[in-house]
Amino acid sequence: MSIGPIASSLTGALLDGLSVGIVVLDRDKQVLHWNAWMARSSAIPSAQALGQPLNLLLPELQHSFLARSIDSALQHGRSAVLSQALHKTLLPLSRRIGDQVEDIQQSVQVRPLLLDGGERGCLIQVIDVSQSWRREKLLLASEQRLRALLGHLPQKICYRDGSDHWLEANPRWLAWCGLANFHYRGLDDAQIAKQRPACALQLHRIAEWSEAAWQSRDPQEHELELQVQGESRCYHVLLVPAFEQDGRRKSLLVIVRDISEVKAKEARIRQLAETDALTGLANRNVLQDRLTQQIEQSDERHQVFGLLFVDLDGFKGINDQFGHEAGDRLLRAVAQRMQARLRASDTLCRWGGDEFVVLMSAGSQAEAVARVAQQLIGVIATPVQLDDGGSQGSVGASIGVAVYPHHGRSAAALLQAADAAMYRAKTEGKSRYALAEEASSD
Repeated sequence: MSIGPIASSLTGALLDGLSVGIVVLDRDKQVLHWNAWMARSSAIPSAQALGQPLNLLLPELQHSFLARSIDSALQHGRSAVLSQALHKTLLPLSRRIGDQVEDIQQSVQVRPLLLDGGERGCLIQVIDVSQSWRREKLLLASEQRLRALLGHLPQKICYRDGSDHWLEANPRWLAWCGLANFHYRGLDDAQIAKQRPACALQLHRIAEWSEAAWQSRDPQEHELELQVQGESRCYHVLLVPAFEQDGRRKSLLVIVRDISEVKAKEARIRQLAETDALTGLANRNVLQDRLTQQIEQSDERHQVFGLLFVDLDGFKGINDQFGHEAGDRLLRAVAQRMQARLRASDTLCRWGGDEFVVLMSAGSQAEAVARVAQQLIGVIATPVQLDDGGSQGSVGASIGVAVYPHHGRSAAALLQAADAAMYRAKTEGKSRYALAEEASSD
């Protein structure tokens, strides 16, 4: 069979202008057409290739998957598509880029072809996929770098698609959820929580917050408290949604950071700012704030409440005789006894030195406040063990009693009235209480 009519029928000039490789084989696998692209990419001129058996031109193809696909097309009329990603040995094609020679990544289509005279031949079409292959290679390298980066970050990170299906999660996220060796990709929070109930709580909460982030179209921040191995832990959760240009949901990034230590430090700072270091009681700043708030609430509800100003009698003698460490022990013991006598709704404050202030809850009438003052005098007077050697000491208490609003309508006025009453109790003999004088109406 002559080559000319075949080449003419396939419009050889047109095939030479294509940017893909075209090879036509007869039933004996001899080359009937070898277009210009193939000549450039294989370094085998068309004139040299025409009429030659393919296995002589390219002996490395023998016993390859491509060779078997050509046999199948010629013998059984079957087509095949081959990718270099799956079949390593395709056509040995390359291109020169400057001083470098680069292998051409290929997608090869093999089809049966009806030749002149009704004989079956074979059409081989070679498509250069090097550019997309390079993009995929770069993308794969980028994904690998991203996974390596995520693996070293201290945060717990999960990346989801627009339907909240998990795409990627770093090891810390998986450990946090108890999902080691779990195939999570393509699943959403509800599906994963159903299979792993141990992480259901955090995933249900994150699912709720995810929808809020989608709806608001803005990043969302939340705090999540969990019990982890019997210990309370606090987490900061950041959700960052992204959208396509047409407004459709694109992706959601969830970043979780353990802030338990930060919260503990903040609590410690608040404790130092609000409590007395020696006794653990509220300090005067807290007392001032609560007193102001209680005045406002009492005005709204037309209620009264009591304020006691307590000064220890004989405390200086304990310090002088037994030392400051014994004095500190006595102050702590007195504070504990007073706290035990008061209600949980009352506030006991160490005002400073050997002075304490009691803010009684709203609704405390003058008679009830006076009874509490008398009871505090009794518990304070009980002897205290001052050292490990068995030394004991005791103090008394002079207490000034003021009742809102009769003895003052402001925090400063009420404190001043209670303080003045306390000094009057001292001058009248100590270890007693005195009621403040009525505030002037002008």
